[in-house]
Amino acid sequence: MKKLLAKISKNGDFRLYLLSNTNAVHFNYIRREFPYVNLLHKFGLSYKLGYLKPDVRIYKQFIQRFKIKPEESLFIDDLETNCSSARDFGFNVIHYKGYDNFIEQFNKKLKI
Repeated sequence: MKKLLAKISKNGDFRLYLLSNTNAVHFNYIRREFPYVNLLHKFGLSYKLGYLKPDVRIYKQFIQRFKIKPEESLFIDDLETNCSSARDFGFNVIHYKGYDNFIEQFNKKLKI
């Protein structure tokens, strides 16, 4: 995933966002220990947005804050409940079930 993220980030054709259920301490740890996360452009963090996935209010906040068009976006998550909520907002969705399955779905959706 690190290589794919680096490739997409370098390409410049996509804006990369993170929508995560996390707290400040955990997120700071992630940024420090996994620096490739910093390749993402914007961060929608539950402790800042005030809600947790799959609560519909977090998607509303995320869309408004970052002026995202769900129909032009790809939402990726490992929990089906989060994918279902995002799908309800019009996001294109990949339910992450493992790297090989993800790559297959990703290539179909984006033709990269």
